[in-house]
Amino acid sequence: MYPPLLREISDSPERLFFLGQTPGPAESFFAVVGTRHATSYGKQMAKQFTAGLTRGGFHIVSGLAYGIDAIAHQAALDAGGKTTAVLGSGLHNISPPCNIPLANEIQKNGTILTEYEDNFEARAGTFPQRNRIIAGMSLATLVIEAPEKSGALITARLALEYNRDVFALPANITQEASLGGNRLIRDSKAFPVTCLDDIFKYLELSGITLPLHAAQSKNKIPGASLLNADEEAIYSLLQKSPRSVDELVAETELPTARINTLLSFLELKGLVKISGAQALVTR
Repeated sequence: MYPPLLREISDSPERLFFLGQTPGPAESFFAVVGTRHATSYGKQMAKQFTAGLTRGGFHIVSGLAYGIDAIAHQAALDAGGKTTAVLGSGLHNISPPCNIPLANEIQKNGTILTEYEDNFEARAGTFPQRNRIIAGMSLATLVIEAPEKSGALITARLALEYNRDVFALPANITQEASLGGNRLIRDSKAFPVTCLDDIFKYLELSGITLPLHAAQSKNKIPGASLLNADEEAIYSLLQKSPRSVDELVAETELPTARINTLLSFLELKGLVKISGAQALVTR
């Protein structure tokens, strides 16, 4: 197994070792990377964007690190999709050890990938080397959160060197975890994204052929693919007809406070409007 795009980079590895499933030659790999020390916002966005990309037909690539990487892998699996974890070590020295159960789960419907011999131990310099594989095999990279000095920024820099698209989520300017991603946007090195549709539209404008599911999802409600289970339940009910909070409570059996919170989130996303005592879909 050797990802076709990876062959195009000047410093591609001579050989690769892998465990798990062998991706097909037509796989559309998409990297999702970020800090090991994610905020609650970063964790939520990593789950939602990864799930949306997965449902869009993309094969998620990340580095199995603690934090955003692990969340992205798990979100891809939870969405019923495929994910590849690229290691900075050999297949018999998975790092960090806390992610070994996740690595075992990935192998059932994805791939563990490395350029190092089985018993090779990870070192500080092997992680930047690992990042070139993540960037090189992926048609684009999404940075969720990244401090000013982070492996995620190395991956983004390499992706740009390999003429790949880079996306980043705008985030709190006072949070250290946001500084690197915001800087990528400020310096016009990453395209800012606020919803999944931003990514799909940008890729199309870049001349990239989207996976079938992603192309189909363009005709759906923008932002709807980034809803969690409770938001989807509320939104589905409101698509049928406007409802009051009391009616939503009765139909979903969720607490009133939870319903009000969900409606607020849906309104912020531009999907729902609160009019008097009722909530209704806006598009």
